[in-house]
Amino acid sequence: MAEEVRKLAEQSREAAKKIAALIGEIQKDTDQAVVAMNDGTREVKAGAEIVEMVSHVSTQVSESSAAIQQIASESQQIVGTVKTIDKSRQDVVWRSSERLGGHGGAWPQPKKLRYPVKHWTSWRRSFKLK
Repeated sequence: MAEEVRKLAEQSREAAKKIAALIGEIQKDTDQAVVAMNDGTREVKAGAEIVEMVSHVSTQVSESSAAIQQIASESQQIVGTVKTIDKSRQDVVWRSSERLGGHGGAWPQPKKLRYPVKHWTSWRRSFKLK
């Protein structure tokens, strides 16, 4: 019986060594998993920060685009207004030219005036635009 107890003790020692080795491997694998999780967490945080920055930049680009579209629209309105003013100015020049000498829109030259200078004073009093 002593021999059987000794064999059982020896088997128990061998089993304990195997269990200790397995526990060591499990601890090593667990440590590696913790390191990998920490690395993954850092990468996820960095990715989230990048996404937030991209979102912020995208918002700024959208706002800038809207502002540029507004400026372009207002510029077109200004161009239209300037064209209208220029057309009105041309009409005034044309009408004034017709009143002053009827030379088809060109300002009359002094030698081509229809009325002598002495008549201008009385003519100016009666001057009215059409």
